[in-house]
Amino acid sequence: MRFYESIVILTPHITEEQLRGCVAKLDEIFKKYDAKLVNKVEWGRKPLGFHIQKQNEGFYLLIEFEANPAKIAEIQYAFRLADFILYSSIFVKEASSAQKKIPA
Repeated sequence: MRFYESIVILTPHITEEQLRGCVAKLDEIFKKYDAKLVNKVEWGRKPLGFHIQKQNEGFYLLIEFEANPAKIAEIQYAFRLADFILYSSIFVKEASSAQKKIPA
């Protein structure tokens, strides 16, 4: 198991209730691939640096998790299939920095 962090940008035109549903679906994706969530920070709605799918803003999430390296490609594929995700990226995180929680 290794530590990872993911930046996920959700579509901006969703209500608070829909946002909670999207976050729950993300949790299900991690659970399906036996990933353990360490920390999740909602950065909120922010402008994008460039247009993605004709959108100029998105709802940003930072997710830290622990997972088997063999499952990362499957998690990325599940992110690509989710229609509410504009963009996602997963990075390997050093174990020492992964133990510290990010202040909100």
